[in-house]
Amino acid sequence: MIETPEKFRRNGFARECALELKRLFPDKILIGSMNRLSKNSMKGIVKEIHDELNESAALSRHKEKMYYHGTTSRESYEKIIQEGIKPIEDDSKKGFMKPVEGKVYLTPDISYGAIYALGGCFVGHEISDRGIKEDRYGYLFEVPGSELNDIQPDEDEVGDILAGYSKHGKCPLWLENMAKYNLGDYTYKKVKMGDYPWVPKAGKKLVKLMNDTQNILLIDMGVHIANHGKVMPSGVYLIDKTRTKELKEDCSNILDISEYKKL
Repeated sequence: MIETPEKFRRNGFARECALELKRLFPDKILIGSMNRLSKNSMKGIVKEIHDELNESAALSRHKEKMYYHGTTSRESYEKIIQEGIKPIEDDSKKGFMKPVEGKVYLTPDISYGAIYALGGCFVGHEISDRGIKEDRYGYLFEVPGSELNDIQPDEDEVGDILAGYSKHGKCPLWLENMAKYNLGDYTYKKVKMGDYPWVPKAGKKLVKLMNDTQNILLIDMGVHIANHGKVMPSGVYLIDKTRTKELKEDCSNILDISEYKKL
């Protein structure tokens, strides 16, 4: 743990500490005279290093998690096994609803991933014969957090949090203020009214303004994420659509109705 500036002075090793910080962070510590650091200078240095360490710890936590990506398509399933999960290239969606270029969308919530694998909210419910006839299985991929590199919150979730109907909790004050000052009165009012497609539009704009710390704060809330570039899954559940009624809401018994393949 990095000591406080006051303790540096009390123990008489401010210079040694500053030298060590400069060695560890040469691009951050630009100091002429190490033994004449002001109190504010030392506070600034320590705060910046603390922020970097906190972000690093947060990213480490997310790299230890498992994330999910679902698809109903057998063709996509086979392609993902061979090539990994690649950024979406969907020209059918335009404007506010178009996914951000270069991103792969994942969720830490296995139940939410199952919605995409089954083609709808069928966890605990039966799927029609027609849906089963098209393909008996839904495909839910597991992606270890170690595959992630450059992550940010799913922009739609950012809009949902601002609109006030996210299951992940109350909108943080800093996000509320960011929206007020950057969206414009008309868009802000539309979002607060829950008026789609203004909600994802707002999310797309705000996520571009957010710094790494703010990204991590929202990701810590449990939101879905967008990773820059492709990821390789470590396994896949082939969920039997004829047995979705047996599936618990939290998908804790998913192995009971699925075949799991390690990749």
